[in-house]
Parts: sequence; C-alpha cells; structure tokens
Amino acid sequence: MKRAKQKVTSPQQPRVFDIAKELDSISVMPAPNEVKRKAGVLLQPNVKMHAGTNLKLCNVSGEQIYLPPDTSMGQAEKHLTTISEFREVLRRVFNAWPCDMLRIAHMSVEPSFRDAHHERNCGIIFNVLAFEQNKSDAYWIWTAARELTYARYGRLNDMTLGFMRDLIVLGFRKNAENNPS
Repeated sequence: MKRAKQKVTSPQQPRVFDIAKELDSISVMPAPNEVKRKAGVLLQPNVKMHAGTNLKLCNVSGEQIYLPPDTSMGQAEKHLTTISEFREVLRRVFNAWPCDMLRIAHMSVEPSFRDAHHERNCGIIFNVLAFEQNKSDAYWIWTAARELTYARYGRLNDMTLGFMRDLIVLGFRKNAENNPS
C-alpha cells in the first residue's frame, strides 16, 4: 500500500523512446523453412494465451508464403493478388516509421482468427486471410505496432506499452498526412 501511494503521489515521467534506434535493434535471421510452436497458456500477473503454429515456407508462383500443412499450393495461389495488395498496405504502414521494417514482414495463408504473429528470429508473419476481411489501414497500423513491440521487447506490459503507443501515434499521424480528407 505504501509503495502504491508513493507511485500515485510522485508518478514517474513517461519514458521517451528513440523509435529508430529501438526498431533498428530488432534482429531477424533469414526466413526459416518451418515455424512450429505449441499452443499454451502463460500465467503471470495476467493470463496470456497463444494458438499453436505449424507453418512451412513455400514458394507459390515466386511468392514466399508460410502455409499450414493442410493448405495446398492451389489454395494459396488464389490469394496471390490479395498478397500484392496486402504488401502495398504494409508498405504504407511501415513507411510511417523511420526504419525499413518490410525486411521482417512475411505472409501466410492460415485460419483468419490470427491477424499476425511475431516469431522469434523470423519476424512478423501477417495473415492474408485476415486482410481479406477488409480491415482498414488503421487496423494494420495497430497490428504492426503490437507485433513490433513483441519483436522488440518480447511482451506487452506497462514498460513497453509506451513504445507501442508511440508507434501507433506516429503511424496515424503519417497516415493522416499522406491521406488528407
């Protein structure tokens, strides 16, 4: 109670993030051929759940796409035009930030309950089927900021939400400048 009272009566100044430096520090290896992770639940002060992942990197008509084992190349080919559109949206989103983040963006065709996910040393895997649900640029700014925060810090908490907030504010500001109404 005493520590809580001190925090309330003398709050700390919000941390100022050097976004370019923080984003540059995200290291990514070449895209792995497989991404596998078991589903799980992590219990800390709050509950964090994540769905399992089982994807293979496939070359579909020249596009590198992560696919679940039950998705055929023919099914993936149906999404090639959408993948091009999605890459353009991601280019606009990532251009709001001071680094080349497209180097860590990968595409997948997987169930649409997942919009994107960060995989350690792989980057961010964006789901084309979620994009096909006609999500706005604002949605993808928020999603990319969330996943970049995971990529940089490994979790969302009181210490890292400021970084995510700064990314979102900068993303919305740049989007407004580039698309005046």
